[in-house]
Amino acid sequence: MTGTDAADEAVNRPEAEPTEAVPAETAPEAAPAEAGAEEATAAEAEPAEAPAAEAEAEAEPAPAPAEVSPAAPVAATEPEPDALFAAPGAAPAPAAPAPAAAAPAASEAAPALTTADPYHLAPPPAPEQALLPATPWREDRGALTAGLLNLSGLGLGYVLLRAWARAAAAAVISIVFLVIVLPVTWQGVSAGWLVAYVIVLVGLAADAWFLARRRARRGLAAMPVPGARIAAWPLLAVVPVAAVAYAGVQAEELEQHLEEVVATAMTELRSVTEESWSARSATFEDSYVALAEVAVDHPDSRAAATVPEHLDTLYAQATNGAPCSVLEAVDWFAEPHTVVPDEVSLQPRAAEALPASLRGCAGTYLETANPSDAAPYLDRLLADHGSSAEATALPGEMATWRDEILATITGDDPCGALESTRGVAQLFDLVAAESLATLGGAAAERVPEGIYLCGLRYFDDKEFTLARETLTELVEDHAGDPRVAYAERVIVTADVATVYPEAGAQRPGESAAGGARTEITIYNYGPDAVDWLYTGADTGSVHLEPCASCATVSDLESAPECLESSPGYPSVVLSLPEGSYFMALRGSDGTLNDPEDGTGAYPIDADYYYWDCAYVIEEPIAFDTSNPIP
Repeated sequence: MTGTDAADEAVNRPEAEPTEAVPAETAPEAAPAEAGAEEATAAEAEPAEAPAAEAEAEAEPAPAPAEVSPAAPVAATEPEPDALFAAPGAAPAPAAPAPAAAAPAASEAAPALTTADPYHLAPPPAPEQALLPATPWREDRGALTAGLLNLSGLGLGYVLLRAWARAAAAAVISIVFLVIVLPVTWQGVSAGWLVAYVIVLVGLAADAWFLARRRARRGLAAMPVPGARIAAWPLLAVVPVAAVAYAGVQAEELEQHLEEVVATAMTELRSVTEESWSARSATFEDSYVALAEVAVDHPDSRAAATVPEHLDTLYAQATNGAPCSVLEAVDWFAEPHTVVPDEVSLQPRAAEALPASLRGCAGTYLETANPSDAAPYLDRLLADHGSSAEATALPGEMATWRDEILATITGDDPCGALESTRGVAQLFDLVAAESLATLGGAAAERVPEGIYLCGLRYFDDKEFTLARETLTELVEDHAGDPRVAYAERVIVTADVATVYPEAGAQRPGESAAGGARTEITIYNYGPDAVDWLYTGADTGSVHLEPCASCATVSDLESAPECLESSPGYPSVVLSLPEGSYFMALRGSDGTLNDPEDGTGAYPIDADYYYWDCAYVIEEPIAFDTSNPIP
């Protein structure tokens, strides 16, 4: 029977039979140093109980020592680590006795001294043998187990220690954290919450560790859970595994959100139907920024991998339309945008396409009736992109374009050609680039010709008012042009033809008809100056000064008689070739007489001479032609 068994038996049998005395030559067995350390610790933890125990020991007679036979030394063994978690109320079993120290002069092992008294303390070791210090492995391992269990976030360390309030608090902390982080969204949760939770778990683990050590020192045992220390290590994976799972779910939520952002951006682009950039720019800008943010903020996502293709689609759609609308779009993309990082910016592509876009927009205006509107785009092309292929080829292209337009002046549409020629001349006057300004001279020289031909075309088309206005411009603005003389004859005929359309049946001759002539005297019986117009065998007009003594008449019947000799009245004598004439009066305000107040076609015979009188009636100007006198 070992010392431990004897102690247990002594507890069960208080009155043990006396045993024989131990032989003197048998050395007492050294008490385990660790048992002494535990008893010392227990004595410190419970000072109040020690005096009572000593009094009780003195009152009871000490049992006689049991007979001990010599035995071989028993090897000391370490208690099981889970001994810290023994059932509450049970006294810890005494440790196995350590091997006895060998006597200095004897080679044989000394017999061990055993006793059935559980309170018997083994004698101290021989003076020459030092005791080993007590090792707190029980406290360390139990505290470590409790701390590790708390790192799982489940508060199991407190459960093991029966610290129910602390366990509940730990559970509440984990529940609150779950409420914060769940459900999983694409935004995830702030890293601050994760850091705070980890710090709390570390604090709970430290608290459980210290709590376990304090209780072990006081002899308070923890709940006996077999394999708790072994299970504590796998439970450490609860928080990391949960974090990894959360990160995986959150990453997938983010992927789906980014794919939805990209899909929404492209759907909005497809819904754009407006052609002008000003009407659709907001949609393109929003989609552009959304795609750029996906690519830059989440470069490793599935959605980011599709962004380059979508940006190509966006740019192609933005630059699909009328040339000037395309230029607006390219201009916008070519500008630096702080909201779009350089990694996905379309600025380099747009900047490269800008010269061609400027040339395209300018070309659109060159094909209209107002080519001068192209001047700003041409100047910008030459000034900002002078080294580009478009700018280098521009002067030659513009010269060719100019010559093609000028060639149309003598074509089937001289009036359209005139407008184009005006636009060409005006364009080259407006451009600042010297390489283009020098091209305008040839166009300016052809403008009078265009005016003349356009006026004749209007006359031929019976557009007499337009013919008069067009040819009047030639006469007034280009007085030195050799075509002015004939233009004046056409103007007179056009004026007369507005009163008598048959007068414009054909263009007037470039000069008076030949043959016999006769004279015709015109008197002004009105208070206003008038122009007397005639066309036929000859075409022209004469100006009559106002008659100061004359008055306006209500109608021709009440007008003074037109006399052959009317001294005192302003008059003009004309020598005209014989033939048929149409005559009209134009007042000082430009008003022409009504047809009923004129004579219509009137033949003039060289065998007669004629006189006419002009009157000013209350509304139109009228005149009366007297009978010819042979």
